[in-house]
Amino acid sequence: MNVSTSKKMFLEQLELRITRIRKLFLEQLESRITRFREMSSMRIPASQAACNLFPYYPVISWNSGCMQIFQHGLYGLCVDFSSLEFADNLAEASRFFKLLFKPALSQNSSTRMDKIKITIVEDDGPQEEKISLSNKDAEVLVITKYQYRVLFLVLLSAFSLYFAFDNPAPLYDLLQEYFDDSGPFQFAYFLNLLYSAVAIPNIILPPFVGPILDKYGMGKSFPLCTLGMVLSQTAVALGIEFKNQIIALIGRLFFAVSYQFGLMCCITLVTKWNRNRSVVGMSLLQAACRLGSVVTNLASVVIAKEVGVSGAFWVSVLLLVASFLPSLLMVRYERHRIQYMDKDNEMQMEQNRVESVWRAVIRKARSFSRLFWLTTFNLSAIYALVFGFNNIAASLIGKKSSHEPKEDISLIMSIPYCILIVLIPLIGLVMNRTGKLMWFTFVGFIIEIISFALLAFTDVLIEVPLVTHGIASALLMSSILPAVARSVDPQDTGTAFGIAFAAQNIAMTLIPVVVSALFSMHESYYEVCIFFMTLMCICIAVAGVTIWIDAKTGFRINAI
Repeated sequence: MNVSTSKKMFLEQLELRITRIRKLFLEQLESRITRFREMSSMRIPASQAACNLFPYYPVISWNSGCMQIFQHGLYGLCVDFSSLEFADNLAEASRFFKLLFKPALSQNSSTRMDKIKITIVEDDGPQEEKISLSNKDAEVLVITKYQYRVLFLVLLSAFSLYFAFDNPAPLYDLLQEYFDDSGPFQFAYFLNLLYSAVAIPNIILPPFVGPILDKYGMGKSFPLCTLGMVLSQTAVALGIEFKNQIIALIGRLFFAVSYQFGLMCCITLVTKWNRNRSVVGMSLLQAACRLGSVVTNLASVVIAKEVGVSGAFWVSVLLLVASFLPSLLMVRYERHRIQYMDKDNEMQMEQNRVESVWRAVIRKARSFSRLFWLTTFNLSAIYALVFGFNNIAASLIGKKSSHEPKEDISLIMSIPYCILIVLIPLIGLVMNRTGKLMWFTFVGFIIEIISFALLAFTDVLIEVPLVTHGIASALLMSSILPAVARSVDPQDTGTAFGIAFAAQNIAMTLIPVVVSALFSMHESYYEVCIFFMTLMCICIAVAGVTIWIDAKTGFRINAI
């Protein structure tokens, strides 16, 4: 639902409830203007802090005895003790709600938000009216009050999660020297097992993660998942500390489970708590994940040289602890949101509690529309492409830039990641205002074809296709996750992303195998680039079909 529609619906619901107050206001407007002009100052007792809404009528504002009249459309009139504030040209529904009900939300955190007190001050004392809001409106108020705090908790958790996830890769040489062939496995095999321990559960678990989270709720699940990440990463750090590969692998296996649940919690919370800004929230979430990977690549080696190899893993444990402690606040935030939830959502939550996980997955998967399955196909292809290319990037850059030293090759490889971190939030802001998510995906696939064509058919500097690849990846990754979220009902977000991530992990397993086979057969990356270009052409066709179906069904994905 776009911003203008949300605002219109909300005003229509309130219109009937404030008719008497507006009538009273208009009757007294002229006399009050005259009285205000005669007064050099005005004092309002603290007990009379209130909130009024008079759309499309003049609204009075005074400050230090100076009275002004404004008539520029919609204003929220907020009386705050001794001064009056007004909200001008509110462009977003979330900010509109926040400003409109600012006194009601800020005076007392324990005040019920389904009752908004309106006070009009007259000569013979204040007269009060009460507006009874629906549960849906009250839920919106709760979301508006806490959404940025929830977003901060999610971004902190995502950053810490990916910092810990990518810990082993930059420490390859230092870990090899540290273990010195001690343990039951050869070091190269042990390092591969650290990542395989994460990859294997990620193929099996995702479809069941969403229903499990829906069953127990985000308020309990988010802190527990974060605590699971702390404990499992602690086991990994202990294994590294005592050079015990078995303990490290067991910890990594449990970390994989916590990782999958934690990531799904982050995505679901962003969707539920940033309804009108979910595109920006998703973009910031992905930027936080990529930033965690980049920071661990840069900082882990420095930390390991300063305090030892195991110290780098203990730093990741401390980061996870720092994200766990604030996550306990989610219990309170979710309790407030659920208190004012719609009746339909309450019934859905009750069904989730009594229904088995397997039945919930089957039932919801059968109810998903074609839009969901088409966007899931593109999601799988995008992540398989991005990470499949990263797997061959070092070798490809080495062939294209054989004269470059290894340090410069590592720097060149970081170009797409840097572009991703910078562009994803900016693209999210643009998409939040314009909509057209699948059109951004469509353009991203075209730019991606251009980047692989430059690699395959030209001898341009390697930095050029890497830049275009970074831009295309930013467009694709910032648009596809919100598109998947919009293709299903909000209460089905967890299950939808679980199925989508299961398909993504299968694709990320198969695509590198195909790439390796092509390179082994031809000993050239020319055929690999042709394969990626062919895959992108298929994705363009799928994106076009998605745009067409979305237009026929009321612009569910491409709406603002």
